[in-house]
Amino acid sequence: MTTNLMRRAAVCAAGTAVLLGGAAVPSVSAAGTSAPADAKAGSWHCNTSSRSIDNPGYSGPWADNVAFKVKACSKRSGGTVYGKSRVSWSTPSSYSSSPFDGARLRTYVKKSKSGSDPVRCYKTSRSLRGKFGKSTGSYTAEGVGCRVSKYGRGDAALRLNWNNDGKGTRTYKFSAAPRV
Repeated sequence: MTTNLMRRAAVCAAGTAVLLGGAAVPSVSAAGTSAPADAKAGSWHCNTSSRSIDNPGYSGPWADNVAFKVKACSKRSGGTVYGKSRVSWSTPSSYSSSPFDGARLRTYVKKSKSGSDPVRCYKTSRSLRGKFGKSTGSYTAEGVGCRVSKYGRGDAALRLNWNNDGKGTRTYKFSAAPRV
């Protein structure tokens, strides 16, 4: 075993944190759901998509659409594919508080194949509800990594529970990152 490989194994075993695109991510085994310490290898491949979503709980005269932009990224290191995501938003000035009972960003790693891509692992962010009291904002989700043979990709979705709509949590999908 070379010195470099021994160093990587020791770092993974120690459970140290690695900085991925500005978000601290704890290291775990390759079978876990977070990025291991040697995830610095390779480069991120990203795709950004935008969507304006109407607030289904409000039908009054004021503007109520929330504009979202989600950046989904993927990268491969050996047999593991990593995903990370970032959401930014702009709410109308008519909102004095969050239009949500709950809001979370979910980051996926999917196996890329013909037809629908099956989810291999995912990580859901902490609640973003309190962050929506401002007219604009952004949040970077922690990375997630899992073993994917051949091709994989990072993906992201918003899980929103709107105030006063009576429908519970709805999932809004965005464009996936390129396959790696």
